[in-house]
Amino acid sequence: MMKKKWMGLLAVTLALTTAGLSPAALAAGKYKDVTADAWFAPALDSFSSVGLISGYPDGTFQADNTVTRAEFITILYNIMDRPAVEGVTTGFSDVEGTWFEKQVKYAVQAKLFDNVAWSGKFDADQPVNRGEAAVLIWNLIGDDSFRNITPDDRIFPNYFVFDTKANMPFTDALDAPRFTKYDVAQLYTRGVVHGFPDNTYRYGQSITRAEATLLLQTALKKVEYPKIAPPVVYNATTNVNNLIDLGDGTYSFGNIYLDKYKRGGRTEEQIITDTRKFLNARVIPSGNKVTVKVPDTGTDDVWWTIGTYNGRGAYQETFSNDGAVNVEMFSRINAQVLVEAYLVYRDGTWKAEYHFTTK
Repeated sequence: MMKKKWMGLLAVTLALTTAGLSPAALAAGKYKDVTADAWFAPALDSFSSVGLISGYPDGTFQADNTVTRAEFITILYNIMDRPAVEGVTTGFSDVEGTWFEKQVKYAVQAKLFDNVAWSGKFDADQPVNRGEAAVLIWNLIGDDSFRNITPDDRIFPNYFVFDTKANMPFTDALDAPRFTKYDVAQLYTRGVVHGFPDNTYRYGQSITRAEATLLLQTALKKVEYPKIAPPVVYNATTNVNNLIDLGDGTYSFGNIYLDKYKRGGRTEEQIITDTRKFLNARVIPSGNKVTVKVPDTGTDDVWWTIGTYNGRGAYQETFSNDGAVNVEMFSRINAQVLVEAYLVYRDGTWKAEYHFTTK
C-alpha cells in the first residue's frame, strides 16, 4: 500500500507539477542528493530544465533507484509533449483508473510496446531492464520496415533508420529475445548504448534513474530532439562553424553556411535536406588526432568522400594534424558537391572553419 501511495506522489513529480519544486528549481545540480560533478548531472540538468523529468517531493532525485515501467513510460510521454489520447484499449488489466493510464494508452497507440514482452498486466512497479529500455527507445525514435512506423521528424528531425549492417558484439546476445538484441544493435551502432568490460550487455539487468536519464538524453541528442539539442541545420547568415559538442565524446559539424553564389540553383528545402544528411557525420577529437565517422547515406545517388574513401556506406578514418581534413558529400548523378567541410587543427584544438557547397 505504501508503494502505491508513493507512486501516486511520484506521478506528480514525473508530470512536473510538484508543489513548491518546479523543474527549473531542481535543475543544475540542485537536487539535495545530486552534486554538480555527478557523472549524470549534465543529463539530469537538461532533462529537468525542459520538463521531462523531476525528483521526489522531498527535493531528492534518488539516482540509484531503479526506474519503473510507469516512470519510464511517463518520461517517453513527456518527451512527446503529453498528447491527448482517446479511444485506446491498453490490453492490461491493471491500468484503468491509475495515474499512469494516459501514458500507457499513448504508448499502446504509438506502438511503443512492440516486441516488449509485457502482457496481461502492466506491472507498473516492475523495474525496466536494459533490454526493455533499448526496445522502447528504438520504438520511439527508430524507423524500420518491420514495424511500418516512421517517427515524427518534427520531433525527431534525425530519427534513426534501420541499419541492416548494425553490429551485435555482445557475448550474451544469444540469451536475449530476438528483437531485443536487434534493437540493442541499432542503438549500439549509433553510440546510444554500451556494454560492459567483459563484452556483455546484460539485457536483463535493471537500470537506475540516473542511467535512464543519461541513456535517453544521449538518444535524444543524436536524433536532434529540439528541447535537448536544437536542430543544427542551414545557417544563411554566418560561416562561423566550430564543432558542436554532443556530450558523449563526439561532435557534429554544426551549422552549414552556404554562400549565395555556391548554392547551385538548389532550393532552400533541398539545401536543408542535404545538410541534415551531412550532419549525421561525427567528429571524435583526441589530442592532435581526429576520427571522422560517416554513416550510410541511405541512397546510391549520394556518396561520401573522406580521406581515401569514396562510397555511400558507413566509414571512419583517423587523421593527424598535418593538414586540413576534407569531408564532402556529393551527388553521383552530376558529380556536384552537395556539402563540404574542412577540419583544421589550430591553437591546440580541432575546428570546423568553413563549409561550402558546389565547387
